[in-house]
Amino acid sequence: EFGREFLHWWVGAGFEGSYEVGLILMSPCLVVFTQEIAGTFLIVVDEVKYRAILYIGSAALSVGLSILLVPSGGATGAAAAIAIAMTAGHLVGMNVVYAKVMKLDIVRFFRQCHLRILPVTAGVGLVGWALEDGIPHGSFWVFGAKIAAVAALFAAAIWFAAMNEEEKGLVRGILGKTLRWARPTRSGAPHG
Repeated sequence: EFGREFLHWWVGAGFEGSYEVGLILMSPCLVVFTQEIAGTFLIVVDEVKYRAILYIGSAALSVGLSILLVPSGGATGAAAAIAIAMTAGHLVGMNVVYAKVMKLDIVRFFRQCHLRILPVTAGVGLVGWALEDGIPHGSFWVFGAKIAAVAALFAAAIWFAAMNEEEKGLVRGILGKTLRWARPTRSGAPHG
């Protein structure tokens, strides 16, 4: 629901339908974008033909479904057509390639990546929904405070409930380097 209010502050009234369109288009990306490393590995081992075939098929399916869904559904129908095609080609199809051609343990990936953070995401999502529903749309600053509160809660919940020690070590290392770089030297300039 934060997305609907964000659109109100960003582009003003009259674009309420864009929220559903954006939500539909972004849904498959929640999984697809987490697998970019596997996609890069596919290129490295020179098996990109599978990706090309699936992406062309996905594009063709998207066009075909759009022709069917746009007359009755408009922009939402077009978004649904794209999301269905992305799910079929980029998500299902590519995961078959990762499992069968590249011999990656996709079930383990989903278990350790997505299933591990699902309870955290659902719980924080409910808190965010309650905040958005319970605190009226007042000003951009109230909206920003709600976003900051949910982001802080999500970061804490991920840290304590979903991340393993190796992942926490990576975060600590990045934060340590960032803080050392940002700390001014005697000349007043940051470390470079």
